[in-house]
Amino acid sequence: MTGRWGGPRTATAGWKKLRRTVLDRDRGICHLCGQAGADLVDHVKPVSLGGTDDLDNLAAAHDDPCHRRKTSAEAVAARAKKYNRKRPPERHPGLIDPPPTRGGTS
Repeated sequence: MTGRWGGPRTATAGWKKLRRTVLDRDRGICHLCGQAGADLVDHVKPVSLGGTDDLDNLAAAHDDPCHRRKTSAEAVAARAKKYNRKRPPERHPGLIDPPPTRGGTS
């Protein structure tokens, strides 16, 4: 079973085994809310931010609402970071450069 976010990376037998290992290790307890019944595996540090498929970066989670809420918050933060970059100040096109000074002081 690949989740709603499934794809070629998570459709492999290796991922399915890793998923089962994490769900068993965490005894089905969601790492986000602490309740039983977790049905998917969450990357604690998202792959998009450099997270890996190592066991220490994977944890059991409920799909809805826990994982969806976390994923949504991560997307909002990523968009905010992308659009909050400050551009360097630009010179006004109507300004005239001052004449160069000659070497030496008076």
